[in-house]
Amino acid sequence: MFEIFSGEAGTLAAKAGNKAMTTAFSAMRIIVTIGWAIYPLGYIFGYLTGGVDANALNIIYNLADSQGSSMYNYFTQGKLEKKGDPSFTEGIGQARVTKNLENCSVDMSYFVDDNECLEILYKLIKTEGLFLGTSSGVNVMGAIKMAKELGPGNTIVTILCDDANKYYDKMFNKKFLNDNNLPLPDWL
Repeated sequence: MFEIFSGEAGTLAAKAGNKAMTTAFSAMRIIVTIGWAIYPLGYIFGYLTGGVDANALNIIYNLADSQGSSMYNYFTQGKLEKKGDPSFTEGIGQARVTKNLENCSVDMSYFVDDNECLEILYKLIKTEGLFLGTSSGVNVMGAIKMAKELGPGNTIVTILCDDANKYYDKMFNKKFLNDNNLPLPDWL
């Protein structure tokens, strides 16, 4: 709470001068504030009423995986085989089953290549003012693919886990993008 109101994030958002970003950041403040207000009530009522039957929630778990990783093939075919060329996305795209995945139940899995990832990230920067990194781009594309498969009337939640600051040398480098046959936004 402190970070978005008085911390560095709040200060940067106030100085940004980008109307779309300011609006999005204000909306996030409202959502977080309401969430922090509602969460204890939900916990108390859940505790008093005996909790919620997890089977009644109809939760579907989706894994989105970048090119050059093995998790897509692992969850769709049971094989630890890499799919596609290595990705320039840093920090994701593993080729082994770690402890946190051993008993993981994944209902749907989607492969996201670097082109799809960058196209959605550039669109989100231009239309929504969201300055997201490539790990978030993989997650957003996975959510979009899931939404298309499930159809209307569903709620899909994803995690926006990074920003684009550490990707300046790749996401916004015309030479790198051209040399690697990656999409180049019209505004760059």
